[in-house]
Amino acid sequence: MNRPVHPHRELALLFGLLLLLLVTATLSHEKSQEIRQPNEPSTFNAKPNGLKALYLLYQKQNYAVTQLRRNWTNIGSETALLFVVEPLESSRAVSKEEIVSLKRWVEQGGTLVYIATAPERPYDPKDPLMGDIAITSGTATPYTIEPTDTTSPYLKGVDNVAYTSPVRLKTRKNTPYTALIEDPEGGLLLHRRLGNGNLLVSTIADLASNTL
Repeated sequence: MNRPVHPHRELALLFGLLLLLLVTATLSHEKSQEIRQPNEPSTFNAKPNGLKALYLLYQKQNYAVTQLRRNWTNIGSETALLFVVEPLESSRAVSKEEIVSLKRWVEQGGTLVYIATAPERPYDPKDPLMGDIAITSGTATPYTIEPTDTTSPYLKGVDNVAYTSPVRLKTRKNTPYTALIEDPEGGLLLHRRLGNGNLLVSTIADLASNTL
């Protein structure tokens, strides 16, 4: 079914409406999030690269949404969907304990949407969650592309996606990721089942930003 809406908005709506997820949380760090720099991806940020529009969209759809004001070891089962958008807060490094807890939360049924941005980085064997994904360089010119996996429920009704991204996703051989969107330079949106949950990794920052 085709809808006369922007493809970015269509995909964002599907995350909520098709999965019937109850809670959206976006990485923040206590009250300081409200005064972070205007170019940072915050749900308090109404500028183009902020996430306030996505936050308000889920509120309008009557989902219970909140900003995550604690570290990743404290994500409970009441949270069903978590958006993490890079760049992360530079003043607080993410610990291995937090990554292990985040992986456990996904395995128990959570859905994580992780938006990766520059800089490039290699595979990380110390990362138990996404260490089998490398971030590589790509052409940053705006493009429009058709979805790679047209059978995915995440892309139902999406004919094409417009994107601009300076990086791509590369997975290790024989890893259980499905490329939902990719171009000749690499992955743009990947999905994998992880236990009872779902992990989606993308380099298309506009999937979550106010430029939807």
